[in-house]
Amino acid sequence: MAVSTHPLQEDAIATIPRRRLFTVGEYERLGEIGILTEDDRVELIEGEIIEMAAKGDADVRCLMKCIRLFSQHTGGDLWLAVQDPVRLGGRLKPAPDLLVCRIADATTPVVPDASNTLVVVEVADSSLAYDRATKMPLYSRAGIPEAWLFDLVNKRVERHTDPALAGYRLIAVAHRGESLASTLLPGLTVVVDALLS
Repeated sequence: MAVSTHPLQEDAIATIPRRRLFTVGEYERLGEIGILTEDDRVELIEGEIIEMAAKGDADVRCLMKCIRLFSQHTGGDLWLAVQDPVRLGGRLKPAPDLLVCRIADATTPVVPDASNTLVVVEVADSSLAYDRATKMPLYSRAGIPEAWLFDLVNKRVERHTDPALAGYRLIAVAHRGESLASTLLPGLTVVVDALLS
């Protein structure tokens, strides 16, 4: 017995809308012409403009402590950026909570990218699953040598190192009462109780 398909069903299948993906250049142009403003908390992930999760009190408190700690270990040609984007490829411009990049000439404006970014930091509460499953692998694929995830949900800190296409090969975890040192920033040690309290 033959089954017939209604013509309207065939047309509906044939006209499924496609998503419009943006390049970094197009995304930046949206900001230049005022479609996106500094008040828009968005980032470009795999060509899609993603609205970032709002920061709660715990996120803000932890981020402020991170800024203080990481700023003590930058200077010279190492610069600290707070919630600024980093160019990671043609369709990737995420905005980590913190990043440390190397800029040799402070008089020349340089946007952080995969070639000069050493460390990224994500402070995660409601965004934990997204930061771990989406952003950490992106940082690894781009070759960022060290990525930190401050997990406010489980009260732990993760240091991701040894980047590869499939994700970071080494993940060190510190819980309450423990600490974890940076592999790239001499003297930087994260004391979990101090940062997550």
